[in-house]
Amino acid sequence: MLYHRPQLRHDVPRSPTAANRPQPVDLLPTIQDVPSLTPPSSSTRLGWLTLWMSGTLAAFILAAVSVRALSSSMNPFEMMTVRNAGGLVILFAMGALRSDLRHSVRFHRMALQGLRNLVHFGSQICWTLAITLLPFATVFALEFTIPAFVTVLAVLFLGERLTVSRAGALAVCLVGVVVILRPGLAAFQPAMLLMVLGSLLFAAAAVITKKLIVTEATFSIMVWMNLMQLPMNLAGSDLSFVFRLDAAMALPLLGIAVAGLRSTIA
Repeated sequence: MLYHRPQLRHDVPRSPTAANRPQPVDLLPTIQDVPSLTPPSSSTRLGWLTLWMSGTLAAFILAAVSVRALSSSMNPFEMMTVRNAGGLVILFAMGALRSDLRHSVRFHRMALQGLRNLVHFGSQICWTLAITLLPFATVFALEFTIPAFVTVLAVLFLGERLTVSRAGALAVCLVGVVVILRPGLAAFQPAMLLMVLGSLLFAAAAVITKKLIVTEATFSIMVWMNLMQLPMNLAGSDLSFVFRLDAAMALPLLGIAVAGLRSTIA
């Protein structure tokens, strides 16, 4: 990059008749003054994307471990109540610190917001139940059906093209699901179907989010998600569960609140 050295007074040649006249100052930046705005390379973008998705995967794992740790003391609705309440605390704190986030929340497209949050609520309950009933390996393997469901739903409802590469990936994913489920064999567990349903609902929520994100801020979507899902989860909870909480549950509860919010921003 070239750097511009401003001219000093003794650098400017002057004529004898202009020796005592003040020299004009150019306030307009030259090309050399402007920092390089070269967009990041594809390798840089790939690196950031890999880091972001690794964080999302870590959040899913932490949330799953937290759910398993609390499964003997709380039902899925109570655990998701903690997630929504903790998420609201974090979001409200962020909004208090940044006015731009606070002003991005608006009462707009609420029917679509409600549909998205109802579908996402169903996916979270299915996922939480599956975590309590199935081995982690089975749950995480079945979660990989989500991209396949997203592809199908995006073609059906968003008008996206089903390319050859997408179709091939979809076929491989479906074969993998059949291998995992092994219907008709002794190893098959009905709870696997619960996880498949949860993946389908999560994919549907992702497609609805793709339509919302065109006009709505991510922060606004997150706020409405937690505000709407909190009463849904409270309806399935024993409200006295808050009196059963103890210090030993602190880390799993924090894991559900923080990791649950982070895993949603994928």
